[in-house]
Amino acid sequence: AEAERYLVRQLLCLLQGKDRKVAELKIEEAEIEEIAETVGPNVEAVQKRWERILKVLIPIGCNLDALINYLSEEEDRRVMERYLDEQPLSKIAKAIVGISRSKVEETVKRVIKQWKEAAKENPTDPVSAMVKKER
Repeated sequence: AEAERYLVRQLLCLLQGKDRKVAELKIEEAEIEEIAETVGPNVEAVQKRWERILKVLIPIGCNLDALINYLSEEEDRRVMERYLDEQPLSKIAKAIVGISRSKVEETVKRVIKQWKEAAKENPTDPVSAMVKKER
C-alpha cells in the first residue's frame, strides 16, 4: 500500500494545473460531479479530462522505472529521480553540480513531454516508442 501511494505521488508530479487538481480529487475519491463544481466547466469535460489523464498515467506508471533507466543522459536520470521524489527544482539544481534551476525545469518539461508522447503512441510499451523515435 505504501509503494502504491509513493507511485501515485510520483505520477502526480507529472501533472500540472487542472489535470493535477482533477487527479488529486479523484484519488481522494471525489465524485466527478464534485470535481466539476471545483474545477469546471462541467461533468462531461471533467470525465474526458480524467480519461485522458489515465490514458497517459497508467502506461507511464507501469513502466516508470524503465522510462527513467532509458533516459540516455545521466543528468536527465538524476534530475527526474529527484523530481519524482518531490524535491523542489531549486534543491535539485543545488544537488547536481553544474546545472541551473532553469536547466532543471527545462529537463523536467522535456522528459515529461517525451514520456506522455510515448505513452500515447504505445500504451503497452512506452519505452519501445521512445527507442523507435530515437532511430
